[in-house]
Amino acid sequence: MRALFSFVPLLCYAVAAALAAWPAGVGYTLVAGDKATATVQSCRMVTTRHSHTRICEGDWRKPDGTTGSGRIYNLDSRDAGHDVAVRLGPYGPYAHGFGRWIWLKLVLFGAGIALCFGVVAAVIRFARQQEEIKRRTAAERAVRRLRAESPKDPTGSRLRSRTRARRKRRAKRRRAGR
Repeated sequence: MRALFSFVPLLCYAVAAALAAWPAGVGYTLVAGDKATATVQSCRMVTTRHSHTRICEGDWRKPDGTTGSGRIYNLDSRDAGHDVAVRLGPYGPYAHGFGRWIWLKLVLFGAGIALCFGVVAAVIRFARQQEEIKRRTAAERAVRRLRAESPKDPTGSRLRSRTRARRKRRAKRRRAGR
């Protein structure tokens, strides 16, 4: 039980929770987020040292009349200048539902979460094996200590327990009597 709350499992729990936050938020947005219609004003590619990211911006309007503006996620460059259906959630507006490779990102994050729990399971198993080895070696040491402390006769051989000696004598008498 202590293995569940040692450093490595706690770290894996934290990483799994962090990895689960984004897919959970996006999944909620795509399934149950508020519906709105967005007008995509522009899409541009932003290139950093290691990645290429498409950033699309626009305005959206909910059916109740509230509006907003900013980034709109899960769009292509061809969506610029068009109206698209979006869902609003904790991470902003997402268009096109689970299409356009968003499902792959969710699956990869899920794989990361599964990997974290796999590491936790491996750490727990290793800790249990180590505890079993410690228990086994402690028991073996106790047996060796008892054997070393057992009484010996003058010739140096260990004396048998009285009960075992009695049984042997009785068996010998029975065999001799027949």
